[in-house]
Amino acid sequence: MAEPGNIETKETLDASIVVLRRGENGVELGEYKKDITQMHVDIFPDDLSLDEAERVVEERARTYEEAVVLAINKEEVIGFGTIWKVQKNGDMYLTTAYVKPSYRQKGVYTQLLDKRIEIAKDCGATTVSIESIKSNPVQETYFSKYGFEKTDEYTFKKSMD
Repeated sequence: MAEPGNIETKETLDASIVVLRRGENGVELGEYKKDITQMHVDIFPDDLSLDEAERVVEERARTYEEAVVLAINKEEVIGFGTIWKVQKNGDMYLTTAYVKPSYRQKGVYTQLLDKRIEIAKDCGATTVSIESIKSNPVQETYFSKYGFEKTDEYTFKKSMD
């Protein structure tokens, strides 16, 4: 899917998208665990040490996540996004997402979002929700142009119809 609305990118990077799906013991992160853990520290530098981030990443992969979607450029993990299992109400949460700063504004986040929405459809979700960690007008505009509606200060929801 192309960038929505008037979202501008400096250049487009067609990253390889790798999907790690849920198995019997959760999502197996394998060789990507170290990169995903470090990116969690980058997201929450004041809240998570490397050890704490590793525990969070392992618990979420084992317990909540349906899939972890990775963006890879020349063998470097440049971003990721997670999606939790379908909830009883038919909603799937598109949870943590991150793109390394040097790869932002190149369409990578959109690639991660597209793949996570595709997974939600494949799992039979009726809606998808995204929560932001803070009020962010740029993010709000992006999600709105992508078909999400703001449901409260930090949550955006999109129907899968």
